[in-house]
Amino acid sequence: MLVGSLALASGTAQLLEGTAPKAALLLDPFDTNARVNDLTAQLNDTTEDHDLPALEAAAETTIAFAPADARGYSLLGEIRALQGRSDDATALYKHAVDLSGTEILALTNLLADAMTGHRYVEATTYLDPLLRRWPAYWDKVSADIPIIALDHDGGGAAALKSLLDQHPPWRLQTLSLLTSAPSTLPFVEELFTTEAASSTPPPWNELNLVVVSLVNQARFGPAYGFFLSTLAANHRPLAGYIFDPHFTGARSGSFFAWQVKSTQDADVSIGGDSGSPHLDVDFIDTPARLGNVTQYLNLPAGHYKLSTTVSATDLSAPKGVYWVVNCVRTAVEMGRLPIPNGTYRGSTIDATIDIGPGACGLEQIALVTGTKTDSQVDRYSGSLTFDSLTFERS
Repeated sequence: MLVGSLALASGTAQLLEGTAPKAALLLDPFDTNARVNDLTAQLNDTTEDHDLPALEAAAETTIAFAPADARGYSLLGEIRALQGRSDDATALYKHAVDLSGTEILALTNLLADAMTGHRYVEATTYLDPLLRRWPAYWDKVSADIPIIALDHDGGGAAALKSLLDQHPPWRLQTLSLLTSAPSTLPFVEELFTTEAASSTPPPWNELNLVVVSLVNQARFGPAYGFFLSTLAANHRPLAGYIFDPHFTGARSGSFFAWQVKSTQDADVSIGGDSGSPHLDVDFIDTPARLGNVTQYLNLPAGHYKLSTTVSATDLSAPKGVYWVVNCVRTAVEMGRLPIPNGTYRGSTIDATIDIGPGACGLEQIALVTGTKTDSQVDRYSGSLTFDSLTFERS
């Protein structure tokens, strides 16, 4: 009967330990969670002055009841800090982390202490387990990351790169943060340049963070240069005024590669078999606007010949279909290459396009039609197969 009563009291205490820890302790004095929650609530209470001797005694009792529980040492460390005994507090926090590498109170305090003391290498040893186990704390600690990334002389930047090389769960958030500021963007550029030459190059969505950041700063040349510098060896032959001129679909999703979005206007696919890549456009006897096949360009000033090799089967494009080059910043059209109706195979079509000095800096080429409305009079039918699209200096 006594055993049953004790079990009932313990079970009830567990139900109360989160919301009414004092009541839980009355039912079960050995409930460590209730002790931790009660002591935490007292430390967080700002309505009255803390009775530090009483809190200290409560923390020591918590440790006595559960000497292997890291939380008791962290709470005692908080009390030591309130008493002005910072060295003792740090020692207790470190002991807590030795017992449990993810003890949040200890980690946040040790991280803050390392940052205050400009010990940025040490700070990274707390930052990693903290963000791995407690990702919700990102907003509380993310401001420390740019400071660490700028610590080149003290080793903080190198330590942070070493962590990011391990692809922790917080990597993408960190890269997004660091690419958002010009001061820390070079850190990410250097990281990616190194990784691009490794066996595990960064994925395109990460590389795009740097490219887009440079583009947003109107640094179009460096943006394209970075894109080229991070190409894998098998993709470097595809580089030119147009990347991937034969439509292999390489680096799909990259900022300066082909972007093909779904559309209801036509069936569009890129790639094909590896021996004969191409871009296929099959119209479905409806009005079509396209604009879903695009690529950003960084064309130096000069005179160009835009050429395509294309085949068509029963192409009927009432308002025309053409490649158009626009300036991204001004939306000014810089030239177009019309595609004729009919049936033909392997025809080479070209047009002259002039890019004036300082005229743009960032262009976009897109496959579009002249359709402006959804009138059924302008139904597009037939198909196109593009084998290549190139710019050449003329």
